Amino acid sequence: RARTVMTSGGVRPVLDSGGGRHSVFAKSFIEVLNDNETLLDGNRLFISVLGDVRDRSRELGIEQIPDYGAIKYAGHEAGEFFLVPATRI
Repeated sequence: RARTVMTSGGVRPVLDSGGGRHSVFAKSFIEVLNDNETLLDGNRLFISVLGDVRDRSRELGIEQIPDYGAIKYAGHEAGEFFLVPATRI
């Protein structure tokens, strides 16, 4: 069983804007998913989002660092999530 979570930041405040109609985190997350054409594991998704969010938030004068890891006390044993791209029409 895999029980993981990706968050827009830790315990510090995060941006709710800066990504057009979305937050910088949501914009990056959506872009990575839309641009992906292969099997994508959760860690690779996180690494892509992490770099983009850090860069965009710094441009806006805030240090925002997303986080990714196992959910404590939720039964995480091991493993990873895999996302399969939807067929584009």
